[in-house]
Amino acid sequence: MVLFKMFACFNSSRIKIRDKGDLILIWALVFVSLPAVLIAIPEGNYKHYSMLGIVFIASIIVIRFLKHGKVRSPSRPLILMLLVQAAAYLILGLYHQHSSYATSLILQLLLSIFVFAYIFTFIGLPRFIESYVIVMKVIALLAIFGFVYAIITGKPIIQFSNPDGRPGYFYLTTFTNAPYPFGTGDVIRVAGIFDEPGTFSIFLTFGLIFSGKNSKSRYIFITAGLLTFSLYFYAFLVVYIVISELNLKRLPYVLSLVGVI
Repeated sequence: MVLFKMFACFNSSRIKIRDKGDLILIWALVFVSLPAVLIAIPEGNYKHYSMLGIVFIASIIVIRFLKHGKVRSPSRPLILMLLVQAAAYLILGLYHQHSSYATSLILQLLLSIFVFAYIFTFIGLPRFIESYVIVMKVIALLAIFGFVYAIITGKPIIQFSNPDGRPGYFYLTTFTNAPYPFGTGDVIRVAGIFDEPGTFSIFLTFGLIFSGKNSKSRYIFITAGLLTFSLYFYAFLVVYIVISELNLKRLPYVLSLVGVI
């Protein structure tokens, strides 16, 4: 049932048949780019399979661009976001004096521009956002279920090493790199399909924004975000609550809730 919901966006009547294939292509590129998704592959080989997947899907996208003959550039806000990201990586690289930041910056910028250009040319931002909310909602639900499973059993079904060398764990439906013994089980910082909770929390904030103020889906994103135990998400949630509930009559209650958080 959960897997069915995950692909519901590709069966929605609001999405054209042509768009479904394009959405699947983009999400396939996202999934093969994530190291945590490929943990079943023997250690040391997942990078090769990930790169093969990226090259294969990117080749299909290039063919689509060549056949179409036109490419729509991303909007100015997205370009600004990429520039801010680039500046952040440059500052981190200079601070840590490590060349890996420059390499990561170049790869991420190229991949981001490539993906955004494809979305704007063949899918359209509204349809992609619709699919994003659905996919991230399912990942969030699975993460919440994995958190409950960890508390009850405390036993990861798979253990592995993350690309940064830190140990990683898979608790039935969610990854984590931070389990803490609690009674007979474990309290974990859920990471969804990502290799660490902080990354997952960033994707959840976008899901929360895109789902809309009056959507019931926002409670799923908030719950999963709280279970990442990410300081970034908590800070974001405070700002989100203040902005979305900005009403003088409700202000005392809002400030009380912010104080509790």
